[in-house]
Amino acid sequence: MSKKKLHVAVKKNFTKAAQTRHTWSKNEKIALECQFQKNINLEKVPCKLECLNAIKNQSCLARFTWKHIKYAVKNLITSRRRGNVFIGRATNVSTYGETREAVRQILRKPDIITATHNSYAYSFTDIHGKQHQGYDDDGEFGAGSKLLKLLKDNKHDNVW
Repeated sequence: MSKKKLHVAVKKNFTKAAQTRHTWSKNEKIALECQFQKNINLEKVPCKLECLNAIKNQSCLARFTWKHIKYAVKNLITSRRRGNVFIGRATNVSTYGETREAVRQILRKPDIITATHNSYAYSFTDIHGKQHQGYDDDGEFGAGSKLLKLLKDNKHDNVW
């Protein structure tokens, strides 16, 4: 009779100390993006020295450790790699012709051409006082209608 060994895996429960997450302010995000634009474009996480230099050069980053900076840049790189980048553009329009031309001009830009979805909305009042509104989802369900709702809610007119 052969003996079979029974292996039992024991999972140990380790508890981490409660960590508070920091929500980066707009100024802090801008400072990170300015300071580490090359790293972000090359998808290269910065080293300790680069992080320390950023802390020294950007006063709004002075309260962070170099590791906070490193992981913030890493998260920026990861989010861009996943494709979660939203680019907004706006221009004044007052006719359908201007709306079509705005779409044509914007869609020629290199950072827009490569986008998976190019959703847009427009709202303008013509010379006769008639309100014209519309949108295109471009396969991203609800995106164009949400953009149009934002235009309405914020009372923007003559805009694409």
